[in-house]
Amino acid sequence: SEGGASQGDKPPGDGEAAAEGGCAAPHSVLHVTARSLVFITPGGSSRLVRVAQLRSLGDWSLAIGAGDDQPRFLLRRAGAAAGAELELAAPGAKLRDDQLPGKTPIARLQPCTALPLAVAALHGEGIGFLHGLEGMESACAGGKAGACMDAFFAYADIGHTGRLTPAEIARVVRGAAWAVQMSAGTSEDELGAGQLSAALAGLLGAQLFVESFDYEGTHTVTRQALLLDRAPLPANPPARGVAAPPLPLAQLGAQLGPLREVFGRLPALAR
Repeated sequence: SEGGASQGDKPPGDGEAAAEGGCAAPHSVLHVTARSLVFITPGGSSRLVRVAQLRSLGDWSLAIGAGDDQPRFLLRRAGAAAGAELELAAPGAKLRDDQLPGKTPIARLQPCTALPLAVAALHGEGIGFLHGLEGMESACAGGKAGACMDAFFAYADIGHTGRLTPAEIARVVRGAAWAVQMSAGTSEDELGAGQLSAALAGLLGAQLFVESFDYEGTHTVTRQALLLDRAPLPANPPARGVAAPPLPLAQLGAQLGPLREVFGRLPALAR
């Protein structure tokens, strides 16, 4: 029956990859997450669609993409047996919801436990980021910094040490760069070049990030360091003499002038 899906509903195939043309040498791949559809064409163009709405239409799940064009996709299992194929249809904009699927062509995709190495190497980290992002979206929706940071560490802290290394931060950057490129649609060559740039820039940025929050000198970043002075805001200040006059901030700015001049030269030095 038709109706709206609750926020907790998930599309068929959530967490799975399915391929058209066989898993060993697929013509196309669809990876489904709770809030995203990843369309991969080996040797061709690929894109990421974030799902803004998910509704039931009979035995189909209707996923409506975010963005101005709001693309629609229909998903369902071809059968109840384990490993049943996933059916996918992309109806045209002129078809009303109550007319779906109509004469829309339906693709049948085989669930895959593994994909060719070339596909996995180019998209694996990005899909991992996507799963982590969706966990963070749910945790951060309540506005609680601690829960939000816990979700971030659940994804980023792959060593399970409670500390993030530059390599772990760089992985986050690479995954985020993949998501940005894929959301705009990209070719395999463009995505590969973007990932290479993200790998180089991400490592440098990760090192600077870690050094900025490494208060203990361990070359890592902790959850507590990232929240320090932010959640909660500083409170219970130490005792101080009320007779001491406040330092004029203009005077403090003058003392920081030389440092500001040095940082102002950095962009020119980097060119």
